Amino acid sequence: MMRFFIPLICLFTLFSCSKEKRYTKAIKGAWQIQLVKYQDNEGFSFYDEQAVGSLVIGDNQLVNGAIYSSFIGNSGQLTDSFQVAGHYFLNLKNEEINFVLGQDTLITRLFLLTNTDLEFEYYNALKSKRVRYIFKKI
Repeated sequence: MMRFFIPLICLFTLFSCSKEKRYTKAIKGAWQIQLVKYQDNEGFSFYDEQAVGSLVIGDNQLVNGAIYSSFIGNSGQLTDSFQVAGHYFLNLKNEEINFVLGQDTLITRLFLLTNTDLEFEYYNALKSKRVRYIFKKI
């Protein structure tokens, strides 16, 4: 019985390491924003297909960029901005991409990461808003 589990554990370890390398390789590059989805504290969703900005994710886990979007909401015009200049790290176990900005860490939920697509969501508990960013690689 033990002979069966040792090779299984080795295979699992081998594939988990390659997954991390594959994601690290896929995330590098320039990403153009395609869509921003804003969900307010009442659960209403608003979309901006005209959002402006991009992210550049480089070697040594460096990230730089800004996204600006605006929405017509129930109570008028809503705006959102997402700016990063620092480092990132992937937490695949928790399905997160985390941005380190000085002393702060912005935790975002990673929904999709391929060689051409990136999608993550940020929840701001203080403002009770959830914002999802959808990118295409340039």
